[in-house]
Amino acid sequence: MSTIVAAISGQFTRALVLSGVLPAALFCALVFVIVGPIVPNEATFLDPLAELETQWQVIVFAFVVLLLSTLLFNLNTSILRIYEGYPWQKSLLGQGLTKLQKRRYRTVKAREAGLRAVLRHADRQPAALAADARNKVIGYRSDLQRVLNLEFPRKEDRVLPTRLGNVIRAYEDYPKRQYNISSVTMWPRLYGVLDSSYVAALDDAKISFDFMLNSSLVFALLAAVILVAGLLYPEHLEYHSLPIRGMDWEATAPWLWIGEVVGCAVLSYLFYLRSIPRARTWGEVVKGAFDLYRWKLLTQLGYQPSVIDRAIERDAWERISFQTIFGDTPTGPRIDYLPDLALVVAPADIGLTTLRSVRSAETSGTVECVVQVKNRDSRQRRATKIAVWDTVPDGYHVVTDSARSMGRAVTVTGAGPYRFAVNGTLEFGAELTITYCIAAATSG
Repeated sequence: MSTIVAAISGQFTRALVLSGVLPAALFCALVFVIVGPIVPNEATFLDPLAELETQWQVIVFAFVVLLLSTLLFNLNTSILRIYEGYPWQKSLLGQGLTKLQKRRYRTVKAREAGLRAVLRHADRQPAALAADARNKVIGYRSDLQRVLNLEFPRKEDRVLPTRLGNVIRAYEDYPKRQYNISSVTMWPRLYGVLDSSYVAALDDAKISFDFMLNSSLVFALLAAVILVAGLLYPEHLEYHSLPIRGMDWEATAPWLWIGEVVGCAVLSYLFYLRSIPRARTWGEVVKGAFDLYRWKLLTQLGYQPSVIDRAIERDAWERISFQTIFGDTPTGPRIDYLPDLALVVAPADIGLTTLRSVRSAETSGTVECVVQVKNRDSRQRRATKIAVWDTVPDGYHVVTDSARSMGRAVTVTGAGPYRFAVNGTLEFGAELTITYCIAAATSG
């Protein structure tokens, strides 16, 4: 237990120092150097502070830095949401920036679609595009696809006012796009099954991003403090001096004051720009967590993982996510614990029930398997493109051309599991039966 506590404490201290203490210390130091000469001592706590001994001044400075760094650390989510644009998305500024980002999204998407059409035309008429030109088109289209996947969400109506917000939303949408997993709901649960080495890599990426973001916030606040101090006490701007290499350098205060405000604002924007690639790196690690650990999460949640088909996996995650968010609902999709994934039926969004049984076959050495599928959909919908995935015991195989379904054609593909696709539709309340024979591998 002490080892776990020490590990958590070490991570917390490192994150607090790099993403909180350093920006807070920089802010306090610059306030003292730049804002101190503008604001009279009697208007702040600096007058009584000047009367303290040096060691007490250091203690007060350290306490203020620790307080600000703790605020930065604990308000991380709120700060991030501000930079993403959530609180002010509906304001005039937010609406204008959202339109600009949507225009960027549409431009990139239109260019990618245009290049896709060019490649389709070249496939039909190879002589229409030279080989080197085709390679350039493919490379440019790949770049545009990368931009769409890394810098924008899945749909235009999810675009946010800022580039940072769209980059973060892009990797938040990745689990939904790839596996139909609700990322916001499942991430806290997935985080609990990550290996310690992966958690360390995730924390490293997040700390680097937090440092850039908090530094941007610090310089933005510093610009605002300098601006307000100069407006409140313009008489102290007549001569504003800064120590440079032990010499006092004086400049006309208004110009220096304006330069300080603009300089801090520019630095804030530059740190914001540097936070975007850091967010992209962090997002890649988060996406990798879903790629590598989703099966482990499935097991921890009490379900039996089985790689059968991407559509089946997506349907299972959709049901699990819905159950996690909303619980049991009269019409919501449900999934049982430890489902028998040896027998899976599609389409998954229709309420189809299955029942398997076996009986002796007419041919010696074979066993006839019977799978009954009934449409019990709660919305009384018709099922089309019906397919059943089934496994057979080790050492057995499905006898060629043995699959039947009451006069319907059955297509058999795969081997572990086998996929039985049935032509036609299945009305609500109707039932179909699929039969096939299995035999030991040695018997042919």
